[in-house]
Formats: sequence, C-alpha cells, structure tokens
Amino acid sequence: DPGWRRRGVGKRLVEAFEAWARAEGAAWVELSVYDFNDEARRFYEALGYAALRTTLRRPLSAAD
Repeated sequence: DPGWRRRGVGKRLVEAFEAWARAEGAAWVELSVYDFNDEARRFYEALGYAALRTTLRRPLSAAD
C-alpha cells in the first residue's frame, strides 16, 4: 500500500527474513522483481541486492 511506503516496514521485513534464512543455514537469499517495477528494484538495490540474471519470455498464441 503506497500509504505505508518510506516508513521502514519493508526494510525491517527484509532484515527479518534474512535473519531467519541465516539462522537456517542459508548462504544467500534470492528474490524476484519484475523488470518494469523500478521502485522495487531500487529498494532492493539500496539494501545491497544485485541483479543475477535476466529471464526473457515470449507468449505463444495458438497460431504460432
């Protein structure tokens, strides 16, 4: 919800799931963000996340 943005809630949620993953023995965490979601990408990049790969998709119609 846009009304809850910029209050630190997202950062605390990320910190919590990273702490849980660390406690479970994970070496890293991965997340998916749509390419067009610039705001989310900037948010995660500001927390130290970096792009690992790009997935390309082309829908096929019945005529293809």
